[in-house]
Amino acid sequence: MPETHRDAKSAWSWLVKKGGIEPEGRDSSLVEVLKNRLNPESVDLDDALTNSTVTGFVNAFFGVITPFVGMMRDLLEYFEEAGANEGPVNWTLVLGAEDEELEVNLDAFRQWIKTTERTKSGLRTVPLLTYSGLWELRKHFYPTRPEDLSQKPEWDFRQPEPPIKDSELTNWLAAYKRGVYLDLPGAVNRSLSDPGPVGDVAALLTEIFSAIRTIAGGAEELRRKWRAADSGGDFWSAAGLGQFESDFWVRGRVLDLAAYEQATAPQQSLVREGLAHQFQDLPRRRMRYDIDMSDLEDILSLPAWQRRYELYSAWILTLLLKALAGHQIQLHHDKGRLAFAFRETLMASVISAVPPLEIYSERRVALVNPVGHGRSAGAQPDYSLWTTENPICPLAVECKHYKRSSTRNFSDALNDYAAALTSARIILTNYGPVNDTVIAAVTPDRRSRCTAIGQVHPEEPKGREEFCKIVRKIVGEPRPRADLKNAMGAIAGPRPELLVVDISGSMSTMIESAAGRASMTDLINQTGVTRIATVDDRLVAEGPSRGSNLVNILSKRGSGSTDLGPTVRSLLQKNSAMLVLTDDEGIGTLSGLPARKIASFALGSSPVSLLLVA
Repeated sequence: MPETHRDAKSAWSWLVKKGGIEPEGRDSSLVEVLKNRLNPESVDLDDALTNSTVTGFVNAFFGVITPFVGMMRDLLEYFEEAGANEGPVNWTLVLGAEDEELEVNLDAFRQWIKTTERTKSGLRTVPLLTYSGLWELRKHFYPTRPEDLSQKPEWDFRQPEPPIKDSELTNWLAAYKRGVYLDLPGAVNRSLSDPGPVGDVAALLTEIFSAIRTIAGGAEELRRKWRAADSGGDFWSAAGLGQFESDFWVRGRVLDLAAYEQATAPQQSLVREGLAHQFQDLPRRRMRYDIDMSDLEDILSLPAWQRRYELYSAWILTLLLKALAGHQIQLHHDKGRLAFAFRETLMASVISAVPPLEIYSERRVALVNPVGHGRSAGAQPDYSLWTTENPICPLAVECKHYKRSSTRNFSDALNDYAAALTSARIILTNYGPVNDTVIAAVTPDRRSRCTAIGQVHPEEPKGREEFCKIVRKIVGEPRPRADLKNAMGAIAGPRPELLVVDISGSMSTMIESAAGRASMTDLINQTGVTRIATVDDRLVAEGPSRGSNLVNILSKRGSGSTDLGPTVRSLLQKNSAMLVLTDDEGIGTLSGLPARKIASFALGSSPVSLLLVA
């Protein structure tokens, strides 16, 4: 049973104990954010809690920690997709240092998310919208307005209003005009029961107005607290909400919903259609309203909450990989065990990049006289991308989980990584805001290669999108790949399980190149072969076609001569069918064998053919 608390102070004390929160230590910035969402004029959080209701505090605190659940959801989604691509894998994420490791498998993640996102009567989720997305809502209600032929449609910004205003709505609008915030009128509450997109608008309005009233009872108080605070990019702070509401967003949405309620059926249909189109494919989160202590305790009791900072770094890796959608990515793991630890680890390979890239965590690079605290003779970014041949780093990413900006800490990290990695673009991502002073503090000749992005977490689309856009630009689009779907589909009978690869002199150079290895891996994935044999004028190596086995087999060299025929005949005695990858010279040595060409494509940059021998 959750604890019952009579005031916000006792509720906070209980949650500090329950969640292992360190108000004077690593969670001090969390405390600052929470204070600014309650009362920025307070000298500290204890003072802010004195005048806060339990309901206001609980809703505000839920908003501070709920992105943690979003990270878990995104990690689950990414690794479930990776499992679908790689075959059955029991993924386990290892968070923390060796002496304090926490192993989390996907089943545990699934159960945790189910626990933290359990539904209760009256609760709902809402679409994740940017600042501009919240303002875009208004245009979808324009069909409820009476037609005015004197207005050009592109310049018609008239606010929709209901033809009839009842006394409750009239009183609310009059109080709002005086700067007094009353309970939202009935039109909003009635719309909230709509399970569709109109209900989503009512839910967004309800949670935003509730957050405003937690901070201020009226417009003048909100403006005063706005001036007293620095939003730092935090939408839910007094400064963030004050700036947003300065153009009377709340009043506009109240009138929108009241107008919708009295609109004709065709008008209502157009409103729903427009909203549904805007919300389509957007991620959703739980509404920040009507939260109780049990909701918070569910999150704070999760083992992964104790590794929340390490979890953020793991989430940034999935964000980086999602930015490379369409690329062929190979995750490096030990039977599904993927470790996020403070040591150099090869996390993934982007084998379809040009040139192919490897993603490392904590890869150390020598650096003379680093300026950042804790660094000595080297720099070690959270993630760095490296070319596989003549290693060069085009991109490094540093993850910060600060709830507020730190000019000295952030600029020192950017300066050190830019100095150590002289050709790399350096991106610093922070969970909280990043001030303009960070980049201004970077050494001028390194500044053009450095980017600091704030508010990078699951509930802030803008920060995520900026990060992904830069990553995609640096890595580029995937190398064009051979599409073997039709060729493999045309094979009668069971698919061959063996791929014979020509590694004679004319083929070995392209196979040994990074581009050739990338194409080989893609070929194996598309054909579904389980075994591989390398041949020149004899059988050089044979074994499983996946993981380290493939690397070992392709690394073995033969004589370099080209005479595939005798070995292919011998293999055909043990296999009813096989695929052979070779060039024109190799095809000339297969005379007399039941071979037919099923595809031609480029291996790296050289033309090759895929033959079916059966």
